[in-house]
Amino acid sequence: MSTKLKNYYSVLGVSRSATGEDIKKAFKKLAKTYHPDINHAPDAHQRFIEIGEAYEVLKDPSARANYDRLLGYGTSSAHNSSYNQQRRNDHNSYYSSQQRAKTQAKKYADMSLDDLLGKVIEFAFTAADTTYETGRAILVGEREKPRINIFDYLKMGLLGILLTICIILSFTGVGTIPGIAFGFIIIKGIMKKDSFIGIIPFILTTIVADILVIIFLLVLISNM
Repeated sequence: MSTKLKNYYSVLGVSRSATGEDIKKAFKKLAKTYHPDINHAPDAHQRFIEIGEAYEVLKDPSARANYDRLLGYGTSSAHNSSYNQQRRNDHNSYYSSQQRAKTQAKKYADMSLDDLLGKVIEFAFTAADTTYETGRAILVGEREKPRINIFDYLKMGLLGILLTICIILSFTGVGTIPGIAFGFIIIKGIMKKDSFIGIIPFILTTIVADILVIIFLLVLISNM
């Protein structure tokens, strides 16, 4: 296919190294300038569809990766058959994603600007922020968590040792008691003053405590 590719990066006014956040911000800024509710120029509607199409392709990691590969192919056809087949496949994928993007872009253009900003763009920002904050809290704890001191680490280490014992017992067919204790220990180990302190500190402390117990047992056995 020889049709020239649209430069979506140029349409949004961002570089090829732009992050997903950069792309969302660029679309939001352009929406406030070119949306038909604001811009009454004869070509405003079509111009905004092009902006929406660029946004839809570039915000999708898979579609963007495919598009970037096409930009990298250049115009030369002096390649082996395997390369040319991959290029054709990428073109087919691109045109499919382009049609989907154009259909969605037309819906954006038909929406009011308030609905677009409130239901589409702001939702995308909120969802991304929420996902990041949730993941961060699970791994390293809440931002407003109490400071973890040496006694907290000692407590986590002890709970970690008990957790290891419960895990070992659970594989021996003892029953549900180790499972209940397992859950209780985890909850106690990752909470402080009703704040979530994170899985990573608890896991790391558990590993260190287990290693120290193993070393202690080895020393004890060797001295018998």
